[in-house]
This record gives sequence, C-alpha cells and structure tokens, in this order.
Amino acid sequence: MKQVAIPPLSETPLVSVILSSYNYGRYLPAALESVFAQNWPRLELIAVDDGSSDGSRALLESARETAPVPMQVVFQEHRGQGAAWNAGFALAKGEVVCFLDSDDAWLPEKAAEMVAFMRAVPGGGVYQHQLDDGRGNACLGMLRSGDLLARWRACGRVNTALRHDLTVFHVPSSGLVFHRAVLEAVFPVPEAVAASPDSYVAYLAAALGPVCSWPRTLGTWRSHAENAGKSSRFSYRDYWVPVVLPEINRRLAEWGVPVVFEHRPAAVLLEPLRQLREARERRRRKAAGLPPFG
Repeated sequence: MKQVAIPPLSETPLVSVILSSYNYGRYLPAALESVFAQNWPRLELIAVDDGSSDGSRALLESARETAPVPMQVVFQEHRGQGAAWNAGFALAKGEVVCFLDSDDAWLPEKAAEMVAFMRAVPGGGVYQHQLDDGRGNACLGMLRSGDLLARWRACGRVNTALRHDLTVFHVPSSGLVFHRAVLEAVFPVPEAVAASPDSYVAYLAAALGPVCSWPRTLGTWRSHAENAGKSSRFSYRDYWVPVVLPEINRRLAEWGVPVVFEHRPAAVLLEPLRQLREARERRRRKAAGLPPFG
C-alpha cells in the first residue's frame, strides 16, 4: 500500500501559494492583496490564469510588477482548475503548499498559523482551517480530524450518500494546506477533474496521513451563484459522482488501498440496521476488553 515519508518542516519553510483564476477579475484584487498581506516571512505566489476573458490577465501582469513577494504568473488556455493546479504545482518550490481560489481571501496570519500548526502536529496528510462564507457563518460545520484511512478500510466500501461522517471532512480549496511530500505523491490531478480538484487531492492526501484541523477561521470562501458545486455542469450528482469519484477510486486502486467510494442513495433505507449492528459490535468489544472500532 502507498506510503509517503513526511519529513519535519525546516525552521522557516518556504510557503508556496497557488492561486487559480478563471474570469474572476472582480474578486482577484482582494485575493492577491490577502496573499501580499501575509505576515509569514518566506512566501512565493504562483498565479495561474485558466484562459480568462474578463481582464484578469492585465490585473495579474500589473500585480506581478509590484508584488512584495516573489510572484510567477502562468497564462494557459481554458482547461479547468485541475490543469491550473498542475501548472502551479509544477513551479512551486515550497515545503508548504497552500491553494487559494481567486474569489476567496485570507487573513494576514493564515500562513504563519498553519506553519506553526504543522510543526506542532507533524506527519499530517491534510491540514486545514475553518473558513467563513462571507456572511459570518462557518463554511463547514464540523472540522474532522484523525486517521480517516483506518475508518475507510474498516468499511471497505464507503457510501458517500450515507457516510457523511467519513466523506464530508474537508473545507474548500482556500482552507487546505499540504506538506510538499504529500502533494508530490498525489499530483498530477487528472485533467478530467476540471472542477473540485480540492476533493480529489484531499481524499488522496487523507489516505497518506491523518487529517489535522485547526479550528480558527483564517479566510473567507465567497458563496455565490458561480461556485462550482452550484453549477448544473459541475453539480454533485452530474459531475462529482460520475467524474471525480471514479478518479479517486482509480488512484487508490493503483496505490493498493483496499477502499472503494460509491454513491448509493437508496442505502439510507438500511441505515438503522447498520447502526444496530455497530452498536452490538461496540458492546461486544467493550465486554471483551477490546478497544473500540472506528
């Protein structure tokens, strides 16, 4: 089964920020400024424009001229966010890699706090922090932490329609942070994953190390009509399930991970029976002096 050595961070690691953008020129200045305002001393920015036609190119070229941190800009034909992440990661040099969607923004202490958290809790596959939705609400109600892979393996086949406790575990892109060693094992993102590459990367990274969640809100995820999951083209049912989920399963199979994710909504009818079986197993293990499962 796939294993990755995740070395401890150096004293002052370089943090690479990969900003991907497509026709979000109206949000782009705020996103860029939130990177430039970071109080971490070693930062680089790789901005990838995915074929925008709204003036984003001029904004990025202007920002590069005056950026207070090393900044590279990539202009590519429109190929989707997965391809944009691949282009950005190919240029990133940092031990720590963060992703920022161009319609989102960070607090100035984001990089510094997450580096400190990674140093305090080494060996994580996924690091994340809370985001708000721009209206003061938490983006994800519960930030889960721990060894998800062990729980996935205990199930074998994980139903995403039912087991939200095992599958709804990560915030959107702008709250995710990774050790470079983990991403080197995960990348490249398949170009079929034109949207929601955060799910693809987070699921696979969680198979390489624990999920480590920092509860502080360190950024804003803008909730608006153009978010990928709200588009009929990239909806959960019509895109995530038939496109992203098979790509995750394919890579896990290549790694020899005995886990398959599936989407079976009808299984909700059998949920009371599963809960009864698990309750009986917990009682049996407790009576036998065995540690709890899951």
